[in-house]
Amino acid sequence: MAGYIGSLNVQSPTPNAARPTHHSAAPTRIGKPIPSCDPLELEVHRAITLAGHDAPGPVLPPYVLRAHDAKLDEVAAHATGGKSRMTTLVGGSSTGKTRAYWELLQRIEGHQPGRWYVWHPYDPTRPEAALAALKSVGPNTIIWLNEAQLYLAPPDPRLGERIAAGLRTLLHDQAREPLLILATLWPEHWASLTNRPDPRQPDPHAQSREVLAGTEIDVPIAFAPADLARLQKADDPRLQEAAQHSDNGRITQFLAGSPELLQRYYHAPPAARAIIDVAIDARRLGHPPAIPRALLEQASPDYLDDHDWDSLEDTWLEQALTYAASSCHGTRGPVTPIRPRPSEIAPAALTPTYRLADYLEQVGRRERAHLFPPSAFWDTLAAVVDDPEVLESLAEAARARGRFSRAEQMYKAATEKGSVSALVELARLREGVGDATGAEALYREAAELGNTTALTHLAESLDRVGDAAGAALQLRRAADLGDASALILLANLREREGDAAAAEALALQAADHGNLFALLVLAQARDRAGNTTDAEDLYRQAAERGSGTALLHLAMRCEDAGNTGRADELVQSACERGDVSAIARLAERRERRGDAAGAERLYRKAADIGDAYALGRLAEHALWTGDTAGATALAEQAADRGDSHVLARLAHRLEQSGDREGAKTLYSRAIQRGETAAIVRLVMLHERDRDLSGAEDLAKQDADRGDARALLRLAKHREEAGNLTSAELLYRYAADSGDSSGLVSLAEQQERSGNIAAAEKLYLQAHESGDISALGHLALLREKSGDTAGAEAVVWQQSGRGVSFAFESLARSREEDGDIAGTERLYLGAINRGYVGATESLAEFRKRTGGVARPNTSL
Repeated sequence: MAGYIGSLNVQSPTPNAARPTHHSAAPTRIGKPIPSCDPLELEVHRAITLAGHDAPGPVLPPYVLRAHDAKLDEVAAHATGGKSRMTTLVGGSSTGKTRAYWELLQRIEGHQPGRWYVWHPYDPTRPEAALAALKSVGPNTIIWLNEAQLYLAPPDPRLGERIAAGLRTLLHDQAREPLLILATLWPEHWASLTNRPDPRQPDPHAQSREVLAGTEIDVPIAFAPADLARLQKADDPRLQEAAQHSDNGRITQFLAGSPELLQRYYHAPPAARAIIDVAIDARRLGHPPAIPRALLEQASPDYLDDHDWDSLEDTWLEQALTYAASSCHGTRGPVTPIRPRPSEIAPAALTPTYRLADYLEQVGRRERAHLFPPSAFWDTLAAVVDDPEVLESLAEAARARGRFSRAEQMYKAATEKGSVSALVELARLREGVGDATGAEALYREAAELGNTTALTHLAESLDRVGDAAGAALQLRRAADLGDASALILLANLREREGDAAAAEALALQAADHGNLFALLVLAQARDRAGNTTDAEDLYRQAAERGSGTALLHLAMRCEDAGNTGRADELVQSACERGDVSAIARLAERRERRGDAAGAERLYRKAADIGDAYALGRLAEHALWTGDTAGATALAEQAADRGDSHVLARLAHRLEQSGDREGAKTLYSRAIQRGETAAIVRLVMLHERDRDLSGAEDLAKQDADRGDARALLRLAKHREEAGNLTSAELLYRYAADSGDSSGLVSLAEQQERSGNIAAAEKLYLQAHESGDISALGHLALLREKSGDTAGAEAVVWQQSGRGVSFAFESLARSREEDGDIAGTERLYLGAINRGYVGATESLAEFRKRTGGVARPNTSL
């Protein structure tokens, strides 16, 4: 790779970094030629300025090549060689991600002058610009996605998924290669976009996870010792200053003014600190980067105590904004005004907006993770935010923290701005707190406005009470509005009624609208009912319309009938239609039937077309036969295809066989490929080998990236081993990293140590942070201490997520202790307060204890 890119240790700043040149791009291409690009327009951080060094010079200091640059060169070599590739630099704020990409652009231009264009979509908004022009992207285009979460996780997750799907299509479109997609993400954003949710939960980032798989290149938070040594040779006063005064090798952060930013924040006067905290809260709870001045002005007084508020001068706001906007050694201040460009002068652009410094946003997310903003913050948002999608995003943040009244306020504001989907979310919120009547009214209102989710809900409600005709009417309305899933439900309804012909006609109608799932669902229903002939006919109809899954079902039937040759042909056809897992699934079936040779042949065939699961099965087989090197190579291939779990499985098998060093190597490789679950195993392996500092460092690094699971597991292990001091420190680190379960674990430790007051305080902090179990723990703590009234006060006086859990925990505890009267009093109180399911729970309780269930809604 060094042949075309070069391997200089320190690169001089490129000429266009000092004085950008501007050439007109060819009209048929989007973006700009690399020589016409400006690093600051591409959001590379401006470096600090030094007193006594004010002579004009390059905007950027010389660049020091680091380990991640070599990895970037490898990716770029594929692109300049004619293949489309994507890479994602993952690192904290101001770690040098965009600068690394900027230097990569210069190396690409040096290798292939004039060939590549850079497209940076951001106008009118990043996701809108990206989605609007993705289909216009042609060969030799570099797509610049700095802060990729703004594209892949906008307030409307459907928009982000469409962008991710479009990027996947681009990467696999041979007619448009070569392309190079350059993305950056903070570690916490990488985790939220790539972590796989519980199978029972919605998967809002499925497309994003797929497009990001295998693209991660970590950018270290600090320079390695060898990098620092090369830095000393640079003839630039900014680099020399950074080398002498940066904290533990954090060179890029120093150059971006981050230490000064923190000092400015921590030592800010009260009003300026309030302004910055409002901006931090807005960003961490889902507001876009452009923060309205009205929010800063109207919310910040609630962040001040009476003494500080009464001490302010009449010009306090201007003073605070001036302080927050003042530059830090030439870089942006904590909160700076956004100047609209001439092309953006529109009513929205006339509203003054401000931007929070990236580094402060990252620090603030962690340091304010346990705090919930005051009333004025939410009231102002409801009044000044005009975008209903933003309001819905803020509502979700409030709901996730158990603040249902604030969530309701945001949803209502969104409905007033025209959002029908917010009506549906309001209805779900009312359902969650037991207001079935209010929820139903909201569903009906949304249904009248044509929301298909609401129509489907009403249909299901009518169906449950036996009104099949009413249910069918609502489903037909939803279908007429374009919801093909309503046709599936309607087909199921007709099938249940015994009208097979109507069910099939509806399934075919859904298939004609592009939803082949309807035919498959109907076929499977008939299969379960024993009507195999009709089921096979439906599978054939789905197959004729292009369903690879239907072909797989037909292949399985041939396999069961002994016609393995025809089964092979069908799965091959299924694969060609897009179901790349079909061959491996047939192989799995043969493996279960004892045909090891036939299964291996199919697995190899599937592996040849890149099926990650097949590669994993072959890797495991190689390990069983003692071929560790072969198994590792196959697992690496599977990871290249997005399945890094194979590496982790092999590592676990090596660990079980006693090869602990081999296991560590494979766990590390799995983690590098995005298998975050492997971190827990690697940490505990270091711990069992008595490498205590190594285990702790790994766990803390993961917590800093937004995942404290390994740290909590390590803390629990040390607590069980009797090392209480170390355990407490680790629990606190997890809590400071934003994981509320760390607060619960720390509270439990304090409770076991007899420090009841500290435990209570920690449980309440955990509840404030949104932990669903904290109130239950607190109620039981008071109950065990003999404070029955205090335990009930937790249930009745607190609000938010976790109250129902606390009520159930307390009721279960009292019943187990034989306190029949106390348990019944609790259930009656829950009924009186409208708790969901409390009446049914009381009836079941009375049956268990020999009582008679009777209506009672008073205490």
